Order: sequence, then structure tokens, then C-alpha cells
Amino acid sequence: MGRIKQGANGGFSGKAGSVIGSSWKGVEYIKGRPKKSNKPSTQGQIEQRAKFSVAVKFLKPIKDLLNVTCNSLREGRAMGFNMALKQVLAQAILGDYPDYAIDYAAVKLAYGPLAIARGSAVAEDGGILKVSWTPQTNKYNAFSDDVITVLVYDPETNIYIHGLDNVLRSAGEMLITMEENMIGQNLVIYYFFTDRAEKKISESYFAGEVVIV
Repeated sequence: MGRIKQGANGGFSGKAGSVIGSSWKGVEYIKGRPKKSNKPSTQGQIEQRAKFSVAVKFLKPIKDLLNVTCNSLREGRAMGFNMALKQVLAQAILGDYPDYAIDYAAVKLAYGPLAIARGSAVAEDGGILKVSWTPQTNKYNAFSDDVITVLVYDPETNIYIHGLDNVLRSAGEMLITMEENMIGQNLVIYYFFTDRAEKKISESYFAGEVVIV
């Protein structure tokens, strides 16, 4: 049932027959109700929905972060999360229906003008994850006081863990003590840099997959 607002000359909200009344930023509008399709889904549609489900599951835990780190790619009203999702669907899905998986090495979780630094992630005894990178700097887009953000993804639980705060590019490495329940788990490591003013970031870098020992 529709609800009339501001008397007989006002707009209405809700459903009324085949139309829906609503408003956006103070503008009243009416649109037709969507028609249900009785056509069966094509194989291509079924496969695309399956890929979409895999990609959303992978990215959703860091949706708020992606809205910041992928913000530079925004198109119209699309948020950073949507742009990250678009990249994964286009470039980082492996396998055949229904066994789709994420190609972790092809994923990008951040975009920006700061220089990225090549690096690696290795597991050390005692549940320690060591992430290392080249601490090379320059006066244009790689500064010694850039802060690194390390993301550790656990595919088994679909959880992301953030590394230590306030570790600088100049440090060249980060040691993260992993929780006991992650011993034996295969983890996926990414990182990116942010300048001290938190106005610029780098592209994300895939540092590899490691098994915590």
C-alpha cells in the first residue's frame, strides 16, 4: 500500500498497483515495479553468479578498507569495493564451473601513486610470520616514513588479519606472531604503503602464500 505525503498534491511512498513511489535527496519519483521473468537462467548466467559469489565472499570481510584503498578507481556512484570486485571477476577467478577459486597472485586490494616495494613472506619457527620488503626510497613517491599495511588472509576461515601498526617502509621487515589456531594453516599475504598524511597509497603487493609452523 502506498502512503500519500503532504496531502493530495504531495508525492507518495510505497507500492500502488504497478508502480512504486519514493524519494531521493528531496526529489519525489515514481518507477514501475520490476517484472518477474519466467525464463530459465542461461548457463552463462549461472556461471557468472557462481563467480560473483566466490569473489564477494573473498572481499566482503574488508569491504570498508577497499572503499578507501580502491577509491581512486571509482566510476560514478560505484564504491571502491565495487571496483575491487570488478577486478577480481575480470582477472582473478580460476577454474571451471562449479569449482571456481581465487587466483590470489592476480588480486589487487589497493591502487595509488606511491611506489610499491618487492618483498616476500616466510614462516619461521614459533608461529612467526616474517614479511620482508626492499626499503629503497626516493624523493618522489617512496618515502622512508611511509607506513606499511600487511593483510594476512586465511582461506579456511575467510578472515583477514592486519599486521602491526606504524611499521615504516624504512624498516624493511615485519614480524607477526600468529595465533596458535593458525599453526598449519595456509595463509595469503598482501601489503601496501600509505604516506604519513594518509592521503596517498601504493598498489597492493602479493607477498606469497605460507604455511605457519
